[in-house]
Amino acid sequence: MLSRNNLLRRSKRSLPDVDVRSQIARDLHDGVIQDLVAFGYSLDSVIAHPDLTPPLRSEIRRVRVDATEIVRKLREDIFQLRQISHELFASLAQLFEKSEITFRAIGEVPPLDASDISELLPVLREVALNTIHHSHAKSFTIQSELYNDHWFISLSDDGVGRATIKEKHFGLTNIKERIASRGGSLTMESNSDGTQFRIVIPLRDVPKKDDSDSGSR
Repeated sequence: MLSRNNLLRRSKRSLPDVDVRSQIARDLHDGVIQDLVAFGYSLDSVIAHPDLTPPLRSEIRRVRVDATEIVRKLREDIFQLRQISHELFASLAQLFEKSEITFRAIGEVPPLDASDISELLPVLREVALNTIHHSHAKSFTIQSELYNDHWFISLSDDGVGRATIKEKHFGLTNIKERIASRGGSLTMESNSDGTQFRIVIPLRDVPKKDDSDSGSR
């Protein structure tokens, strides 16, 4: 059985490989977590034994609490492994591997073609690199949501804020133009609590097979 640290190291080395990350998530859920949960139930039975001395019961309860906390942390790891399964999220996660900043990705990504990724990835990388090099942040979160035929993306950090955002050097004009060329918009809020970028992009219509067939008749 792989230890938690070994599994996480394996996930970082193989981050671009969606299948590997999915397999690691399954290994954690179906193996390590299930074993720990069963172990916790066994401890509950021992704790309830009438002949157990109070000091020993107290020590076993402490172990039970530790086991519960480990399960909670492992479930968080599984969530992260499953959330960064898309190429866009995985590419950003790679940027943060050698930094001290915690990366989180939340939400779903719509179906994208190669042109979508080539348009959006430079924008997301620009924001992420600014956070890494200038923000002094401890965490960076990208949240993705689909609503009313639009894709809402939020990129936020808890860094020093506006002091690090200099439009000429940061390329803010450039990334606004990239988003505008896709029919979307970008807004930024920055203060002493950090910086947040909000991107709104209309979802492309994907023609149905039946529609294309009927049009050719």
